[in-house]
Amino acid sequence: MTDAVVTNADQAAADLAGWAKTLEPAVYKDVGPLADLIVKTGRDVVPVVSGDLRASIEARQTAQGLDVVGGVDYAGWVNFGGSRGRPYVDEGRYLYPELVAHPDELETALNAEVQTSINRYPWTKPSGE
Repeated sequence: MTDAVVTNADQAAADLAGWAKTLEPAVYKDVGPLADLIVKTGRDVVPVVSGDLRASIEARQTAQGLDVVGGVDYAGWVNFGGSRGRPYVDEGRYLYPELVAHPDELETALNAEVQTSINRYPWTKPSGE
């Protein structure tokens, strides 16, 4: 890592504020490693009868970021419940709990997205460069 030399604190503060505004959308819109982790985790932990639910889990990018979905009609019921004697579980039974159970992998994926955001931001060059 290269040491940075700040020659204009006001410009540096403006750049940091500008970058911070782009960070959340960038992480949500360019979440390849995180999406891969969520899909793999989901496929590893959902119950399997026919294998259709497991095979249908995929990540879809949206305008707001990322949705991880099961592409079979009963995917929501398996994960969340809410009918036929199966209690509703707000955070779901499989995807979210399993994801937060692996903080190191989550941290690695998020750090990769943050680094990509830093590299893409049009930082102001000090005068003379």
